[in-house]
Amino acid sequence: QEDGERGGRAAQEVGNVVRRVGLAPDSDSSDLFGLLGIKPDQWGFPNDDESLGEGIYFAGAATGPMDILSSMQTGIIAAQNIAKMLDIIPNIQPYPSVAILGNGDEGVNVARSIALQGYLVKFLDLGNNEPEDFENMEYFPHSQLLEISRTSENFTVVFDSADDRISVQADALVVATGVKHLQQR
Repeated sequence: QEDGERGGRAAQEVGNVVRRVGLAPDSDSSDLFGLLGIKPDQWGFPNDDESLGEGIYFAGAATGPMDILSSMQTGIIAAQNIAKMLDIIPNIQPYPSVAILGNGDEGVNVARSIALQGYLVKFLDLGNNEPEDFENMEYFPHSQLLEISRTSENFTVVFDSADDRISVQADALVVATGVKHLQQR
């Protein structure tokens, strides 16, 4: 710790040290929530799973601050809920497709977790990531969402990626936009 009165550093023995980092939803989340018809809570995160509607799942810190292990677990839980909703057994082909609307490490981790479970992943990267290639994953870098529509069968997501207008269909949708660190004042 800095000693402002005497100059230099001072040491102090303590039992625990807690570093507090402020987290807020990614800045693109509010636009995405609007497209999905979701009202965020007072901190900008989705209120609860019931407000999402059937077939929409959030994973990782898109729902609020959490550690890496919890983020990975929410991706796995989202995949399991999708399998349950679609009434499928994961070991039978064809696997359903899952569109991941992701940003940062959060989006990459969720997309990887779901792809490794055998689902066909369409990862719409809302940021600037370069995930390693995975079997079962289509990667769309620098995606700008334009429209999300839904039928009783699937979702259609229209977006621009690398100067191309693209439309993909998926059986389920997972939002994994992560969080940003707030500047300490």
